[in-house]
Amino acid sequence: ANAWYMIVLIISYLSFFCIFRFAKRNSTSQKITLFFFSQLVVILLYYLSDYDSYWYVSNLAFTLGMVWAHKKGKIDALLQARYIKYLIIVCTLFCLFYAAPWVAEHTANPSGFAMWFRTLCRLISTPLSVAVEMILIFKLKPKMRLWDRIGKISLEIYLIHGLVWSILRSSFVYIENELAWT
Repeated sequence: ANAWYMIVLIISYLSFFCIFRFAKRNSTSQKITLFFFSQLVVILLYYLSDYDSYWYVSNLAFTLGMVWAHKKGKIDALLQARYIKYLIIVCTLFCLFYAAPWVAEHTANPSGFAMWFRTLCRLISTPLSVAVEMILIFKLKPKMRLWDRIGKISLEIYLIHGLVWSILRSSFVYIENELAWT
């Protein structure tokens, strides 16, 4: 029942491996762009196959992590120079994309477009929520023993993430808020 999480990861890592293995002549930026488009194809296939949104809604966060790692020096320089400006911009974008589906659902007739629009907004708001966290951590670097301990067991946390995610949307516990759940 919880294998979906590992399947999604395996597909993402296979795509990553194939692109970086076989596109050797391309620059890293081009490879990341190819990976982004491969993720869009996978997302579209999941969506068209009527998979639940948790199969694909956070896939673009993987790509964001790749971009962040590749351009870390430039991103750090931008944040160092204009931290508040970028924090406000990213937070505003996140809030807009997070709230847009709710506004659409409460102002228009529910339809296929409303569902498609909701999914698109979630696909954008999920990596934006990660970006907000990364920007906050840039200045608010937590130096606590808790983070050190979590770092030592991060692989285990990573591997049981799918199980926890499923439990939080079960008959035992049900987190209704989409952001809190994803």
